[in-house]
Amino acid sequence: MSLSVQDFARTTSLLTASVILAAASASAQGFNVDYGTNGNFPVPTNAYGAAAGQAGAWNDGSSGSVNQVLNGLNGMPSSVMLSESGAAPGGFEFNNAGTSGDDENLLDDYLDVGSPGNLSQSIFTGLANGDYLVYTYSWAADNRLAFCSQVDVVGSTDPQQIVCGAWTGSHVQGVTYALHAVTVTTGSITVNVEATPTGTFGTVNGIQIVPANANSGMAYCFGDGTGGVCPCAAFGGAGEGCLTTSGSGATLAASGSADVGNDTFQLDVTGAPANKPGLFFQGINQIANPAGDGLLCAAGATIRYGVNSTDASGAVTQGGFAINASAGQTLNYQYWFRDTGNTCGGGFNFSNGWTVNWQ
Repeated sequence: MSLSVQDFARTTSLLTASVILAAASASAQGFNVDYGTNGNFPVPTNAYGAAAGQAGAWNDGSSGSVNQVLNGLNGMPSSVMLSESGAAPGGFEFNNAGTSGDDENLLDDYLDVGSPGNLSQSIFTGLANGDYLVYTYSWAADNRLAFCSQVDVVGSTDPQQIVCGAWTGSHVQGVTYALHAVTVTTGSITVNVEATPTGTFGTVNGIQIVPANANSGMAYCFGDGTGGVCPCAAFGGAGEGCLTTSGSGATLAASGSADVGNDTFQLDVTGAPANKPGLFFQGINQIANPAGDGLLCAAGATIRYGVNSTDASGAVTQGGFAINASAGQTLNYQYWFRDTGNTCGGGFNFSNGWTVNWQ
C-alpha cells in the first residue's frame, strides 16, 4: 500500500488545532526526587527545573523507602528504583521566610539525617549505564548556617562537598546543593549525606539525576487515557499511543542530543504494526485530537519527513531533524502510520508525541 504526503495532509487538515501548553524540555532518562513531609510543602510542579534546569515530574521520596519505583520526567513509572536508609522516620519541615513557590516546596521540607557520624544513603538502581550529573539538595531551612551537610557520590571523581549558607534567592552550589559527575557502569548511583563534624544535623531535601550532555526531550500525549480520549476508547498501554492492530500502542522515544551544531538526536518507534508505511512529522504546538484510530499530538507549521516504513518487528528509526530546527526552538514530533483493520476503522494511527527544546 502506498502512502503520499497528500494522504497525510488530508488527515491533518480536517482537525482543529486546540493548542495546549508545551511541555518543558527535559532529559528522558532524568529523575527528580523531593524528600520530606510534602505536607505543607508538596512536591514541586512539573515546570520546576531547580538547579539542574531539569523540568518534569517530581517523585515524592520518603525515609526508609525500599525499591520505590520512580516516575520518569514524563510522570510514567520507570524501571529505576530508589532505596533510602539512615534518615529519621517521616520528615521535617520549616517555613523559611526567604523561600517561596517551588523553591520552598523543595527546600522547606526534608529528611533529618541526624548528628555527625550518621549516614543517609540514597541508592538508585536500574539506571541505564552512562555519564550522569547528580544534584543533591542539603539545605536546612531552620538553621542554614549551623546545620551543614557533607555530600558525596560513590564512584565520582568529584570530592565530598559541604552544603551550607544563606539563601540568596536562587540555587547556588555549596549553599543549597552539591554537584557530582559520575559514570554508571552497573546501573546504580549511591548518594551519601551526613552532618559535618562541626555541624549539628544533616539534611537532604531532594536529588536530581541528570544524564550528562544529553538533551533528548520527553514524551507526552499518551493513548493510555492520560493524554486524551482514544477513538472507540481503544487505549494502549501505559506510555503508548492508542491501541493498534499489533496488540499494543506505538511508543515513540528518543536518544542522543538535540543540538543543531552537533546533532545526534534520533526518534525511535516500537510496538507499531509490522511492515506498514508511515512517516515522522513535527509541529510547533502540542494538541491531543482524536484522528483515525489514534491521537494527533503535534500541529502548527507542520513539516512532514519522507516515508519511513516499520520493519518486521513494528519498529522504525530516523534522525536528521536538525535541518528543520533552530537553537532555542521547542518542537514536537510524532509518527503516523497506516493501520487498516483496527477497532474504529480509521485506517491510520499515531504514536505518542515527543517534545524537545533544541540547543
